[in-house]
Amino acid sequence: MSKSLCLAVLLCAGAAGAGSTVIEAPAMVITSFKTPRPDCQPAKPIAPDEAIAFGLTGTVRVEYVVYPDGHVGDISLARSTAHPALGDAVKRWLGGCAYVAGAVEGKPIALRVSQLFIFKSF
Repeated sequence: MSKSLCLAVLLCAGAAGAGSTVIEAPAMVITSFKTPRPDCQPAKPIAPDEAIAFGLTGTVRVEYVVYPDGHVGDISLARSTAHPALGDAVKRWLGGCAYVAGAVEGKPIALRVSQLFIFKSF
């Protein structure tokens, strides 16, 4: 390694350390965690009549937040192989769902959920 390269490495290493502060986060031990639990009526999304009539199938992955009070919000379509009507049905259903919120150490928390819904023709 050349002298100038060694000097450059040492200067950069010293500059990164000078004035830089690293603060370590305190360790956290979680002894109890509960995932959100849906309490929805109907228990699953229902495909629109038109989708059933045309035999539309596919998968819909949505992401959403279950808030500490159990309401669902920030619903977004992450990926879908299904007709848009099926994605809309999932979003409508989730918007009307009540959840028992997730909890850490017994305290309700907001939690982002990613969920896959599969629509099959019968």
